[in-house]
Amino acid sequence: MLIQLKKRQKDILAALKELGGTATTRAIAEKAGLNVNGVAQTLGALWNRNFVEYTGGKFDEARWKLESLSDTEVELLRALKDLGGTATTGAVAEQANLDVADVAQVLKALLGRNYIRWLGDESGDDRWEFIRTE
Repeated sequence: MLIQLKKRQKDILAALKELGGTATTRAIAEKAGLNVNGVAQTLGALWNRNFVEYTGGKFDEARWKLESLSDTEVELLRALKDLGGTATTGAVAEQANLDVADVAQVLKALLGRNYIRWLGDESGDDRWEFIRTE
């Protein structure tokens, strides 16, 4: 079950990326050619889903930043996708050639950021599913 973004959300994220990854609500709205109030609402929804970070300010001067991933997080997401989108912690660790305990911690962090979903415990090894695409 991949998280799908609406066209408006994709356009706003693309505008933010074109603005260097950080910008105000007003700048994003201007770049995307959209109404500031609507962009503010959409950014709030994207913030709730961990696609952007709110960094301060109010109203149309609120500042936003694209969420970024560490190299390890990117590597683990790549490993999970390479394993067909679902795998155990142990399989992801083996695929990424990393320590299982370290991988478990990072996967739990990615779970909280809506990149993956926990499918349950499989014989003492958590099973994960990749769910987020941008």
